[in-house]
Amino acid sequence: QQQQQQQRKQHTNSSSDISFFTKMLAGGLTGTFAAFVANPADLVKVRLQVDGLCQHRQYHSFSHAVATIARTEGLLYFWRGAGPNLGRAAVLAAVELGAYDHVKQSLLTHHFISPDTISGVFVTAMCAGFLGALSSSPFDVVKSRLMGQPVHPDGSGVLYRGMADCFVKTIRAEGTRALWKGFVPNWARIGPRSVICFVAIETLHRWFPPPR
Repeated sequence: QQQQQQQRKQHTNSSSDISFFTKMLAGGLTGTFAAFVANPADLVKVRLQVDGLCQHRQYHSFSHAVATIARTEGLLYFWRGAGPNLGRAAVLAAVELGAYDHVKQSLLTHHFISPDTISGVFVTAMCAGFLGALSSSPFDVVKSRLMGQPVHPDGSGVLYRGMADCFVKTIRAEGTRALWKGFVPNWARIGPRSVICFVAIETLHRWFPPPR
């Protein structure tokens, strides 16, 4: 029991070394960069998913979709929806990374979890994932609608002119709650990903402790 108390104190001290703002800033910047690089693949994924709703399928495979979009709509189209996608990734990463240590510290203080256990990381990561999904869901909805909307021959969107226009039209037509449509499956996707990420982070921290 004394050893567990020492471990709790050590975890509390280590998690307070870096400020909450610094953690959120680091998470937001890395999330933004990753989303910018991955935006073309994300756009093609969304287009393939909504292609099945059309009477005449436009794409036969991932490579065919990439070639068709590049030829008919231009290379810059691969970054359509980048605004909400970058916003979603920045908010999600910032909240997850910023909240994880603080949630863990609170759970350890109230003896809801034990230090250095997979179950403790699982509970903490799922809580951080919940907060991340809650914060980023509005951007996720807007991103999917922008990327999946039909386009005019000049490449402009038929339904929305951009991120702000999509936010306004969605709220006007469906109410504010529409921005959290699909929240449960979104959290079901983010939660396990958070568990894997933070289990890896905690394991690396034990293998390679920071110098004191």
